[in-house]
Amino acid sequence: LKRIVDYNPDIYGIIFCRTRISTQEIADKMIKDGYNAEALHGDLTQAQREHVMRKFREHDLQLLVATDIAARGLDVSDLTHIIHYDLPDELEIYTHRSGRTGRAGKTGTSLAIVNLREKSKLKRIERSVKRKIKEKNVPTGREICEKQLIDFMNRVKSVDVDTESIESFMPVIEEKFASLSREEILKRFVSLEFNRFLSYYKNTRDLSPVVRGGMEMESGRRRRKKHKFSGERSAKSQLRGQFKGYAKGQKFNRASGFSYLKVNMGKHDKMLPPQIIGLVNESTRNRNIKLGKIEIRADEARFQVENNHIEDVYSALNGYYYRGKKLHVTRIKK
Repeated sequence: LKRIVDYNPDIYGIIFCRTRISTQEIADKMIKDGYNAEALHGDLTQAQREHVMRKFREHDLQLLVATDIAARGLDVSDLTHIIHYDLPDELEIYTHRSGRTGRAGKTGTSLAIVNLREKSKLKRIERSVKRKIKEKNVPTGREICEKQLIDFMNRVKSVDVDTESIESFMPVIEEKFASLSREEILKRFVSLEFNRFLSYYKNTRDLSPVVRGGMEMESGRRRRKKHKFSGERSAKSQLRGQFKGYAKGQKFNRASGFSYLKVNMGKHDKMLPPQIIGLVNESTRNRNIKLGKIEIRADEARFQVENNHIEDVYSALNGYYYRGKKLHVTRIKK
């Protein structure tokens, strides 16, 4: 996400997320890293939402990280980008999001960050809109630095110079720079503005996968082209951590502070506890949600979710597609 934003220096857009938790987490990370962004979701008060929307309309904000429901009342005609951090399950939501760009005769870009599991969802969207969605690689560090440098040079060339006010300071400026060559001045001038990108992306690897001989080379690691569920590996370690410290024969019970959800996939779908945890990780994009007891039955799975995340897990999973099957989630009492 940061690479996409850095590759588009003049971006003015909305980043759409599935849940309130991921919306706030992404906004917090962007703000921490120096981006002009804020979150918009249902956990904010009405006054807070109006304040954020006003800042965005007035271009005091460059990026708005939002849920679909919270952004309904926002009408902005000059967006440059819509970024689908999470692809929606409903086509109407996708088209409504994307339709926010290119208004009033202007052009805009709609981007979706898609993992391998979402390729089938992307194909369904293409069939519905009867258009081919162009696949693009994640920008490399060099491409980002080049784009930022060109943008910086264009801003320098187009800046308004108040010659009359600066003229009196020129003797001092020329004296300070007398010992430096023209090339040295340019390098220092660019470095003053540009060092953040150079240092951050200097040794970064390419994030785009390269397929060779039936194997996928991604992030410097080899993986078989037949992919496991992307949250599975971390899910297994998380599962081990959940049971750590329980003696043999000791009953594992997390009823207090947890509620049950039921999903329409079970043993017949080869569903196991690691897949449940991975499914929650993947759909919410939050690996810190604690799960309790997990029961896998023939055609369904029941599992406990801590109460302060129950609504986010429910909304993230309900209607989510896993292994080509649409999930239906139900709250149950045990």
